[in-house]
Amino acid sequence: EKVLVIDRSVSMGVGGIFAQEVKAAIAGENGMPPIYELNLAGGLDLTPDIMTKALERLKASKPEDEKIIWGVRL
Repeated sequence: EKVLVIDRSVSMGVGGIFAQEVKAAIAGENGMPPIYELNLAGGLDLTPDIMTKALERLKASKPEDEKIIWGVRL
């Protein structure tokens, strides 16, 4: 139903570089799920606490919500 891409390389104004590649690879596919980003730029490590919060936000998200659920915007 939803895809979460964990990304360490972020381009300001674009979002995660790896997430953009994933979106491009599956663009146009039937039933393409919404792709959400967990951006960990700036030396932020993926901890169990961050992963738990990200998954909670992902679970509560709706298709019209912002697709960056954690990162430089928070």
